[in-house]
Amino acid sequence: MQHDLTLILDTAMERLLYDGRQVIHPAGLPGMAERTITVGSSAKELRMIGWRVGWTVAPEAYMPDLVAVSLANVVVPVGIAQDAVATALEQSVHTLTPYVSELQRRRDTVLDELKGLPVGVPAGGWSLLLRTSDFGIDGQTLSRRLLSHRVCATAMQGWGETHDAQYLRFVFSNEPVERLRGLGNKVRAALGA
Repeated sequence: MQHDLTLILDTAMERLLYDGRQVIHPAGLPGMAERTITVGSSAKELRMIGWRVGWTVAPEAYMPDLVAVSLANVVVPVGIAQDAVATALEQSVHTLTPYVSELQRRRDTVLDELKGLPVGVPAGGWSLLLRTSDFGIDGQTLSRRLLSHRVCATAMQGWGETHDAQYLRFVFSNEPVERLRGLGNKVRAALGA
């Protein structure tokens, strides 16, 4: 490899992919297994936020340092959480596909509601961004305006160094399609459009 870099990969949403996309894990690519550290979590894919169970898969040479970091920064999850995550991982073969289908339905509803507005179309995950700078405001301003329309959206200030203030994040992971309908009218009203 030209620059001899190590890749640290967050796989918390690795299998939450839409439109028939498949997971391509970098460690499976030529020359990458020995330079990829994979960090996983039960929080997002398995819908176990708060259980705080995660794992790291890495080449053996990295493990002493990773263990040292883990010992200094991570509390060992209780046994019941570990057992619950093991069961959820086993069952994910059956439960993940319907969950991803529902997330895609929610994403598509939000995209339909925000049609014509400057949004990024996510290929996976459970949120999407609206570029508020097109309307001469920052994400924080639109976030405050949306609260009066009973919409909670996250300003992206602090999520980057250059363009973060230009965006607003809509999280659809826990919103049924019925509640997402009408979002477009509320956003347009908050924008004054």
